[in-house]
Amino acid sequence: MVLASTLTVEVDSILSAADSAQQHDLETALSGLESLQSFDVNTQLLAETQAGKKIRKLTKHDDSSIAEAAKSLVAEWKECVRLEQEEHTKGTSGCKSTLRTSC
Repeated sequence: MVLASTLTVEVDSILSAADSAQQHDLETALSGLESLQSFDVNTQLLAETQAGKKIRKLTKHDDSSIAEAAKSLVAEWKECVRLEQEEHTKGTSGCKSTLRTSC
């Protein structure tokens, strides 16, 4: 499981890079968004870090590749939360434990 502090640092770094107008920073932000897809998240972690809300702001980014990557990540995390809620009664939690095929 990802630590909240790790996720927070990663998200803040991505937001900072995305705010830059330099191409290198935009590539860093895009790479960071892609790396977040491998993070094992759950409802508690997303609520604690507010990562989804922070990344959602990037869905309206001027750079279309960043906006699309952010939209994809937010949709994936929403699906993870939905599945976690469904699977809660089965004793599993987190994106990787419930559905690695689509997360």
